[in-house]
Amino acid sequence: MFGNADPSITMIDNSYIQLLITKGILYTFVLLAVYSLIIGSVKKISFHTAAVIFAFFLLGITEATLQHFELILPMLLAISMDRRLEMQNSQKEGSNVS
Repeated sequence: MFGNADPSITMIDNSYIQLLITKGILYTFVLLAVYSLIIGSVKKISFHTAAVIFAFFLLGITEATLQHFELILPMLLAISMDRRLEMQNSQKEGSNVS
């Protein structure tokens, strides 16, 4: 439940399985919940942002990348650009109503 620190079984190419074995169910659940909250914070996701997010999670199946937080940066940048566009659009709509 809390992971296994034995380094002899930590070399697995699938990030999801590696997280479950080495970090445990709680860490994996919390990490995926944080990813879900970050992605869910955007009301409308552009095609490019969806492609970046899909590529990140697809790469997690073939490589051990999910716990590398430096690889989250492109996903966070794309999401922040979408949120900025949402805010600009809502401000334009608010000024058009007045």
